[in-house]
Amino acid sequence: MSSTGLTAAEGPGARFLTTHWSVVLAAGRSDSTRAQSALARLCQTYWYPLYAYVRRHGHSPHDAQDLTQEFFARLLERHSLACADPNRGRFRSFLLSALDHFLVIQLFTFGGLGIWATVDWILILCRVFTDKKGRRLAKWT
Repeated sequence: MSSTGLTAAEGPGARFLTTHWSVVLAAGRSDSTRAQSALARLCQTYWYPLYAYVRRHGHSPHDAQDLTQEFFARLLERHSLACADPNRGRFRSFLLSALDHFLVIQLFTFGGLGIWATVDWILILCRVFTDKKGRRLAKWT
């Protein structure tokens, strides 16, 4: 806790600043030096607030750093900023919605272990594992 009574995940750096849509729209274009500069500015501006958001959802500092970095990597890899539209709301809402979606995918694929790990987990919870003859197993091993 800091002298302000806020934890690092709640401090002033954890707040979302107002974004100029011109920067977002420029970052969504991958065809210029201006786009690269705008992209760097957005990543620098939003990394910590998104990290703090992940921390507030119960992740350790190390895991939150990894998740935030991976989120940004996927956001950039998929050129998702090109989908941001000022007519649909605030940029922070776009980012938080994308981050929530990313975190759910991470949860259900157990950090990338794959969808079959999720299927096995559901089958375990439902107690529907069967042997080769279709008989229900008493326990999962």
